[in-house]
Amino acid sequence: LDVVRAMPVMENGKFSGYRVYPAGNPRLFQQMGLKPGDIVTAVNGVSLDNPADSMRILGKLKTSDQVSLTFIRNGQQQTKVLDMQDNSQ
Repeated sequence: LDVVRAMPVMENGKFSGYRVYPAGNPRLFQQMGLKPGDIVTAVNGVSLDNPADSMRILGKLKTSDQVSLTFIRNGQQQTKVLDMQDNSQ
């Protein structure tokens, strides 16, 4: 989370995820397979459609060894599995 700046995204008046940008370490952000402006819509299969639940889910990422991110890039949904141990340096 130290490498990502996240901004809430609303669509049709409903919370739908977070638009992410690099923060602190752009190289690490890029290594994670993310691009500035990607909209993360789910983490480990759990939709980020509720801000309170989203913060709880995102808070657990620091202790996770592996994280699955579902995101939208250029209108296309994609999923990437990140090995958090490799990205912790």
